[in-house]
Amino acid sequence: MQLKVYAHVQAVARQFLAWRGSLESLIVFIVYSMGEAAPPPDRLDNFLRRESTQTTLAGRYETALFRAADKTFRLICLATTTDPNTARKRLAHLPVSRSTQCAHCLIDEKGFANIDLVQELDVYKLPTGRYLHKCCQKPYARIRSLAERENSA
Repeated sequence: MQLKVYAHVQAVARQFLAWRGSLESLIVFIVYSMGEAAPPPDRLDNFLRRESTQTTLAGRYETALFRAADKTFRLICLATTTDPNTARKRLAHLPVSRSTQCAHCLIDEKGFANIDLVQELDVYKLPTGRYLHKCCQKPYARIRSLAERENSA
């Protein structure tokens, strides 16, 4: 049953790419995705709140699920493209608010940006002016290196 829940959480994350809201709302989407095979909402709530569940989602399913400083949850698809042109286009679109929005998932953290976001550093450990969630750093770096590698070739 756990594998089915993981797969449906991943499917919901891929559907939205980046989602922000209450866990109850997320559970509604997962139950809808699973259909009649869905466990009761209270069991899903307990399962999704576990740190081990969130770690497994990030490690094996390219999906980040975490509770932010404003007490709402974030569901982010961490899967990246393998197409260099798509990567370049993605990097060309900067967030509207560079200081409060994650450069990868584009979720605006508003008053909690200093808690939820970290500044991106280049290879020389100098700030780039972009901010990212901790979970978004690795996929964003993959996209950036893919675009840079293709530009140098």
